[in-house]
Amino acid sequence: MILEALHTKINAVINAYAQIGDIDAEMPFAVYSADQTPVRSKYGIEAYEYTIRISVVSDKLNECMAKSVLIKTAVEALKGTTQNSTAFDFVMKENETQRFDVSTNRYINDITYRAITQNE
Repeated sequence: MILEALHTKINAVINAYAQIGDIDAEMPFAVYSADQTPVRSKYGIEAYEYTIRISVVSDKLNECMAKSVLIKTAVEALKGTTQNSTAFDFVMKENETQRFDVSTNRYINDITYRAITQNE
């Protein structure tokens, strides 16, 4: 469910792909993943905490960073919304790192978020 919501938001800005293996994509593009951890109480699972990783890839630095700004705005706008039966209580950026991959001559901006959701 969260992957659908992320795909919808990110794909509105740039071609987006779930990180599942090798892809053949045109520049620029983004790859995303989300790792889920249940938040438990004595009543059972109360919510889910996600570590969301998004990598924006381009052969132009300014394009990579401009698309990253738009993606960050879109993902952070998930807070307080419900997408595909998933209510986003909390969305916070934890880390952002830029790098240049010399083997592919591509600029990559890695963005990490933490999100807490409640299924309705």
